[in-house]
Amino acid sequence: MSSLSTAWRWAFLALSFLSLATGCFAPTSEPSPPLRIGVCTSFRPLVDEIAKAGLWRIEVTEGPSRFVLRGLEAGEFDLAIVALPVPGGTLVAKDSLAIVVHPSNRVDSLSMEELRRIYAGYVWDWSLLGWEGEEVVILSREDGSGARAFFEEEVMKGERLSPAAIIAPSSQSVLDYVASRPGAIGYVSASLLNAKVKALRLEGKGPSSPDYPLKLSAYGVAGSEAGRKLLEFLKGPAGRKLLMQRYCLP
Repeated sequence: MSSLSTAWRWAFLALSFLSLATGCFAPTSEPSPPLRIGVCTSFRPLVDEIAKAGLWRIEVTEGPSRFVLRGLEAGEFDLAIVALPVPGGTLVAKDSLAIVVHPSNRVDSLSMEELRRIYAGYVWDWSLLGWEGEEVVILSREDGSGARAFFEEEVMKGERLSPAAIIAPSSQSVLDYVASRPGAIGYVSASLLNAKVKALRLEGKGPSSPDYPLKLSAYGVAGSEAGRKLLEFLKGPAGRKLLMQRYCLP
């Protein structure tokens, strides 16, 4: 065999080995697993703001605050954002809890006492508050909702919720029902407001006022190292700048 043929054969073997070795040791490009966030319905827009930043691949599960906390305990979430004070939780943001009615409702403002009496069932017709012609239809949230727990603590003050109240499974269902029923009244996070409902003033203050009497808090609880890093980001300058476009900050 000629020396030239031998040289070509060794060159071919060397290239084959190099190709095989490169294939074996090339770094993988598989994406990291998504960051799993459980969030109560009142603060879903907060997670949407995080997603818009484009810094994380996010998987979102939405539900009542207690449902989210149970999922966190079961290891289903890297981060939980709820509207309930939680031991070890971090206050992330605040939002007004808006009282919403149909746009045709001529009542524009309520006192806290009037709101309490409505939800206790003592005010059954809007004519008692100056608007003729519509029966009051009360909407509240389900047990386990952080917004409901907050509402009962800050508004009801131990007064029992009217048994006639319709229990809504989510903030969106409150908005949809109020938008379709002129006599309805409900409560949702102000960040969820749309043009199909009207937000009432409370004690003369609108939801955007710093003196508005109902301020709902969002608490973050980390369930993994990835969740802790995101929580640290939200507490830092870049995270605060992201959230301040929509929320009050602690």
